[in-house]
Amino acid sequence: MNTIKEETQIKSISETKLELIEWILTVNNLDVIQIILEKKREAEKAAYNKLFWEVAGSWQSEETGTELANQLYEDRNDYSREIDEL
Repeated sequence: MNTIKEETQIKSISETKLELIEWILTVNNLDVIQIILEKKREAEKAAYNKLFWEVAGSWQSEETGTELANQLYEDRNDYSREIDEL
């Protein structure tokens, strides 16, 4: 025979199991899953944007991005090179 303390613990465990089952059934609802996934995507995008601005947001120049790109293309050495044969 169980003592009052054991019966209370058993009841608490049973109640906890029921609450867990109810929670699992709620989470299995597709709408809830979609909301959770959307919040996760938003958080990942916000973290990416924050990191991007921490890295690239501090860069400053008088040239625009297009001007810098043009300079890079102009400065490339795209001509064929002569190779000395041994």
